[in-house]
Amino acid sequence: LLIIQFNLKGIFMLKNKNFLFLLFGQSAANIGDTLYIISVISAIYNLTHSVIASSLVPTVITCAMVIASFMSPLFTNKLKLNHILVSTQLIKAVFLAGLLFYIKNGFVKQNIFGLFVIISIIAFSDGFAQPVSQSILPHYAADNDLVKSNSILNTSFQILGIGGWAGGSILLAWLSVPSILVLSLALASLSVILLLQLQSVRIDQQTSGNNSIWHNLLKGWRTIDTVPLLKLTAVISILDTFANSVWISSIILAFVQKTLNASQYWWGYINAAYMFGGVLGGVLCYRLSQRIAKNPFSVMITGTTIVALVTFVVSINSNMWILLCLSGLVGIFGELKDIPQTALIQSRTDNKLLPNVFSSLTVLYTGTFSMASIFVSALSEQFGVRFVFVISSFLLVIVSVLLFFNKRLINQN
Repeated sequence: LLIIQFNLKGIFMLKNKNFLFLLFGQSAANIGDTLYIISVISAIYNLTHSVIASSLVPTVITCAMVIASFMSPLFTNKLKLNHILVSTQLIKAVFLAGLLFYIKNGFVKQNIFGLFVIISIIAFSDGFAQPVSQSILPHYAADNDLVKSNSILNTSFQILGIGGWAGGSILLAWLSVPSILVLSLALASLSVILLLQLQSVRIDQQTSGNNSIWHNLLKGWRTIDTVPLLKLTAVISILDTFANSVWISSIILAFVQKTLNASQYWWGYINAAYMFGGVLGGVLCYRLSQRIAKNPFSVMITGTTIVALVTFVVSINSNMWILLCLSGLVGIFGELKDIPQTALIQSRTDNKLLPNVFSSLTVLYTGTFSMASIFVSALSEQFGVRFVFVISSFLLVIVSVLLFFNKRLINQN
């Protein structure tokens, strides 16, 4: 109740209906995404009884979203940002209806490949949401409200993440897969209606001699390479993403069952503690928004250093209750680095370049996380889970050092 009160108070403080439509529109879309992913994984597992086949779902989704993020500058240069959000969400709703038809009529039993084609298209449409939403937000919130706005969005999505996966799993026990897909389709449709209310935002591109496809695709990467703050952000994000990959579900499950010899239900508790910590971190960022805006460096380095220390303690800990608390702390202080970093990019980058920059950064984050997940999983198999937590803490120490030596750049107004 306190978190809901915080969100409502924060939202109405912004007094911006566009922010409300963006928040609720993306929230409806995110819940729908969670429900459809749960239902698809369940459908594939029930059909094949293969963990490998069902695990292909998040892999296919990630790959499709990376491609969409890479290609999004081609659309943001031509179309209004709000129209991109509406159009991609509408396409997703249409193919969700197709997915429902495909599963309900038993076509999936005849050709499972068709199901993966449909979810690839849905994920591709969804891949535009994050970079475009992050780029459109500064048009709906003043610079001094960016930390608050990002805090509200992150906190709300964390709450929906906790409730969506837990609620979706419960619904799966009571409802059929087609019934859950109907609910997902209804939420996607609601999202379209809400996003249609957004004020138009077009990025007026500066005319240049080179307007080729590759020039537009690589503009964000060139901007990151030439702007010191963005280059620093990219470097520390790569290290941070590698470090955070130790918290993927498969690593935590192995840590709980094989290393600590604990029951599997602790796995769910630890994941929930991590996400709940993220919610509290978002609330804390909101409360510290003025301080963060004036001195983002102090909050970012504090969050990173504490996460590094906590991660190292995880590597030597053998008590499940302590691990539960440590997981929550990682969620809290991880947000203290991520939210100010996003607000920093939004406030220091020309709005005309934001879609290109966020598209490139999204590709960088997602691609790094995919590779890191495989690499960390291989390391844990070879050297044990405790070893990868030590490596994670070491990488975060490097991030803290980089932040320390770039204090002036980060706090520059």
